[in-house]
Amino acid sequence: MIRFKKSVVYAVQVGYSFMLMLVFMTYNGWFMLATIVGAGLGNFIWGGKEVEARSMACH
Repeated sequence: MIRFKKSVVYAVQVGYSFMLMLVFMTYNGWFMLATIVGAGLGNFIWGGKEVEARSMACH
């Protein structure tokens, strides 16, 4: 059951990543800025110290 939950979370993350990619593909600067600011703010609020251990690779 744990493996199923992890798979669902992974699928949601991949889907979310594709939606963000589409936001950037609109070439709308304000949408891009809002995405970057939102990601930074979300990392500031909910991010932990384990960020240093992660890489920038998507998968």
